[in-house]
Amino acid sequence: MLIAYQSALARHFGKSGLLGTILFLQGLFLHPMIYAEEENQPIDMLESVNGFTPSLKFTETLKDSLRIVTESVEGQPARKYHESERQVSQRVRITANLSGMDLSTIGPETSFEINLNDTSYSGTLGMDPTYTEANRARQYAFISFEVDEVMGNPIGSDGIKLSWSSSLLTVEVKNTGQSEPIVAGRYTYLPADGKTQAVRDTMWITLKFADRFSELGRQAYLHGTTQFRSVTYGSESSPIEQFDLENVNLGAAFDTKAPVILISAPSNPFITSSGFTVRGTASDTHEIQNIEYTTTPDDDRSWKPITQI
Repeated sequence: MLIAYQSALARHFGKSGLLGTILFLQGLFLHPMIYAEEENQPIDMLESVNGFTPSLKFTETLKDSLRIVTESVEGQPARKYHESERQVSQRVRITANLSGMDLSTIGPETSFEINLNDTSYSGTLGMDPTYTEANRARQYAFISFEVDEVMGNPIGSDGIKLSWSSSLLTVEVKNTGQSEPIVAGRYTYLPADGKTQAVRDTMWITLKFADRFSELGRQAYLHGTTQFRSVTYGSESSPIEQFDLENVNLGAAFDTKAPVILISAPSNPFITSSGFTVRGTASDTHEIQNIEYTTTPDDDRSWKPITQI
């Protein structure tokens, strides 16, 4: 739903000194819908409530590079050519609300699901071979992306780590291997050859853990850059090699701060006989969807876009 923040903009006093009109300004920004407040209903894990604000730290890079390959064939001169390779890496850290969680219900069979746009990670805590019924009191599990096929032990540090308490869930995803991009792939080939273009967009995050979940998820704001360049090797006398190289760097975070509205004119209070000009600014850490004004704030139908002033 849209959550409105309003502040008094100016007061208009008539010659009698009595209060005439009050002008209000309202800034709107996107925020997840408030979860149904039914009795005993679990809270939305990603909703901002009194005493808790969820957090997201998301970074993703996509980088193409070239390497020279030497091919040797017996009895023939060695042949050298270029080969492109793509490296994608992601790091995600989410903190979510587990207020009131009964820790005795958490065990190897506990399920989880993390959705980052169209990329989903899901399973059970028991996918960590070291998290068993014998040590279910331990409050973390690590599910590796690569496991030794013989011993079943995790290989490397890439994977999903979930840690929890009776009030907080922390989810960390690390992938520095040859993974598929979560969102970076949609921003390739955007700029002209040799140019860099800014990226401003949104993505959606949803979570499930045990009996807790984020019903509608939460929108995160993407920022970063994308770069494209075309490279050609060779000539008419040798094979021509052409490569399109991409370099995308992205970050994302939740919008957890309300817009700020500042009125520079008129001063408050002020006296006028007819009409007045209002000047001010509205800002937000990510985006402002709409600005409206009214002289009768109790009437929902009276709000009008600021462009009509």
